[in-house]
Amino acid sequence: MNCTTNNKKVIHLINGRCGGNKTGYIVSQIQARLAENPQQCIIYSAPTKKVLNEVYSNRLTELDETQKLMIVSEDVETVQWTPTVKERAMAELKQNYCGCLMITHMTLFNIVPELLQDKLVIIDESPEQTVKFSHKDFDTDNPPAELSKLIELTQAISSKASNSEILIPNDKEAEKALFNQGKQFIGKAMDIQRSGWIDSNNQHYNNIASLYLAAASKHGFVYHSRVATDNGTKSVYRSIELGDMLGVVSNASAVWIASADFEHGLLCFLLQQYHQISIEKIEGTGIPIVHEKENVTILSLLGDDKLWSKTFSDADRNKLDGFNFDHLENYTYQKSVFEELYDFGVHCILDEIYTNESDEHEKALMFLNVAKQNSYGHEDFIQVSTQSHGQNSYQMHNHAIWMASLVPNPDQFYVLRWFCEDHNIDPQEAQDRFRHTRQYAPLYQGLARTSLRVER
Repeated sequence: MNCTTNNKKVIHLINGRCGGNKTGYIVSQIQARLAENPQQCIIYSAPTKKVLNEVYSNRLTELDETQKLMIVSEDVETVQWTPTVKERAMAELKQNYCGCLMITHMTLFNIVPELLQDKLVIIDESPEQTVKFSHKDFDTDNPPAELSKLIELTQAISSKASNSEILIPNDKEAEKALFNQGKQFIGKAMDIQRSGWIDSNNQHYNNIASLYLAAASKHGFVYHSRVATDNGTKSVYRSIELGDMLGVVSNASAVWIASADFEHGLLCFLLQQYHQISIEKIEGTGIPIVHEKENVTILSLLGDDKLWSKTFSDADRNKLDGFNFDHLENYTYQKSVFEELYDFGVHCILDEIYTNESDEHEKALMFLNVAKQNSYGHEDFIQVSTQSHGQNSYQMHNHAIWMASLVPNPDQFYVLRWFCEDHNIDPQEAQDRFRHTRQYAPLYQGLARTSLRVER
């Protein structure tokens, strides 16, 4: 196909279902283009090192070692200073690297966008994380020291959409200072992470950094609200930042995104509605769009459009009243609601599985939030992370249970709605797209780790 240049602000979409071999199509295009013109740079970006390793080692087989370069973080620790992944990738680009440069999404969106000029950028899976949210609240009379500079360097203007104020930099110098301060807080968070002591301070500095960087960004917005509480007035700072993809699209000669559900997510919606970027499908790929499957059963443990959340109120517990836990080994009534749901889910799924005798000894997949992994076990299930991209070794499994809650938090919904109302964008559709991104897209990706992804 002929790539549209960046002055038209276009993203080319490689569409198709999970397991449809979108990556195979990408690989064939990379190899063909480099065979035709070896003196070019194609950037291939994937969400994880696992995906990059698979493509580098087992897919790009027609490229020799001089035509492909994978730059990822090392798994070994060293006491000596070494360049960061970002620094190594930027050094190669500055030296006019030719071939396929393979990096993660995180690296792609951290390098200087101007280094992408005249390059085809291929993004495997939708980088939804480029729409960033953050929030921080505190007593109005006692602001944390980390926020004092943010308040000092910004001025507040009234939001059209709410009783909140939008913080904007005082001037160009303040914008630079906000950016530099935000980067310093990111550095503090990374230092904590590298030390092995990942605690609340790590997230605290990341949240503060996000507020600073959003305030400094042309496409970032920080909303300040005052909320009355029983203990006085609380100040809440909420931010949304969505400029990372624009930097890539504005500089690269062409951008391709390969995704099973990009069109339904929040990122696609905001790229079209806010950044005015066109999304054009690449035709003639031969990638199937739907799953041609029979006898697929989806069992919902909580019906009536009830969504799972991090915690359940007492009113929700009556959903479990019809289930008798007494027959379960070691059951006690002191179990948490999550544990009860776990037992309930295991019972329902196993009952469904065991209706087919041929499946009686098959282990099913159980998808859990990272924080819940290894907290609960059952011999009939294999625990898998909800961050499932690249986990393609479970295709012989026919059954899975989803035990994860990925609902966006209220602060994110607030700031998304205010941003959309301020920019004349449909806030309800944005929130629906956000739910899809956070809940349904990971659910589909997880279920597609099973035999659902294989046509037979």
